Amino acid sequence: MRILRLDSSKADYELQKIGVCPAGVRVMKKKYEVIPIKIFKVPVTEANIIKQEMLSIGGDSAQASGAINHSVNYTDIILLGTMAQYEKFIYKLTEQNFDFLKRLSSKLKDILNNKEDIFLIGNDEYTLEKKYIMGIINVTPDSFYRGSRKSQYEVIEESLKMQELGADFIDIGAESTRPGALKIDEREEIERLKKIIPELVSKIKIPISIDTYKSSVAEFCLDNGVKIVNDISGMEFDNKMVDIVKKYAATVVLMHIKGTPRNMQDDPYYIDVIKEVYDSLEKKRDNALEHGIDNKRLILDTGIGFGKRLEDNYVLIARHREFLSLGCPLLLGISRKSLIGKVLDNKPEERLNGTSVLNTLGLVKGATILRVHDVKEACECVKLYNEFEKGVEYGLY
Repeated sequence: MRILRLDSSKADYELQKIGVCPAGVRVMKKKYEVIPIKIFKVPVTEANIIKQEMLSIGGDSAQASGAINHSVNYTDIILLGTMAQYEKFIYKLTEQNFDFLKRLSSKLKDILNNKEDIFLIGNDEYTLEKKYIMGIINVTPDSFYRGSRKSQYEVIEESLKMQELGADFIDIGAESTRPGALKIDEREEIERLKKIIPELVSKIKIPISIDTYKSSVAEFCLDNGVKIVNDISGMEFDNKMVDIVKKYAATVVLMHIKGTPRNMQDDPYYIDVIKEVYDSLEKKRDNALEHGIDNKRLILDTGIGFGKRLEDNYVLIARHREFLSLGCPLLLGISRKSLIGKVLDNKPEERLNGTSVLNTLGLVKGATILRVHDVKEACECVKLYNEFEKGVEYGLY
């Protein structure tokens, strides 16, 4: 005998191999994996009811020791149950007279089913079953990695090269957002893009993304055929951005940042980095939805290196999959960043191997899109990851 180390999404093969019928596979998958769910600040009366109800269906709920005797008023809880148990639990909560528990029932139902199968860029659909590469090109004199800086005459050639190497998207930036970078005027940013974007759109087949947080810059680019806005502020630095994105039915990358590029690395601090980044991205996502932007046009980015300590960056990568609960594809941008250099004591020009290692780990942890300087090597990461997934799925290795 052996212990199987497969999550429920990979359980089909082993169940089918022992002769379970298709209907049985569907039922058994729901019982296959315990899914821990953390809920914050639950009133202790409701917390004790939750624990009783979870125990009654074979699950459990962990809570503060003071909850049982009401020596505390609130407690965070961690639910431990399978999909089959959660389905029963959600129904049980709807029968309760407490408003908190009824709201919790609805929220649990949403979070357990909150996963799109596709996302949209322009009129094209992209499946979340695949992984994608976004190549980085900067028309700036001061981006942190020299290899990404291109003159307006080099951008077309570099973009065509990235497309040929396998990039799915090209991300163009005309203002550096490295730590300590100073803001440039929107007119200067547009001026840098005027002689690039129209020609680039006409010459490459893959979608182009504009890396900007200024609505006027985004509008210029979208008006000239760009399909994606990559906004480091998640549409918070410029309140007109949300209207521009909606107007052009653009896809938008909503990133977490603490502070601004100029001050974001001035002693950033988090009590609970996962919760704080998650709550921030949830707020940005909900703001987009409330303004009529299609959920299928939202991509989320935890903002590695943007107002984060070294340990924060690695925690966010290690627990990246948790952000899939927000129901959007995840973009991961770690290419040649200082979280590699601080560990390996090397310069951006020497961080390709470290980038490939972290990109691969990011794919395993749920990243959908890798934003990279080195397209060839990133595509190799994706190819090897895909083969690894086949091994997990079919028991080849």
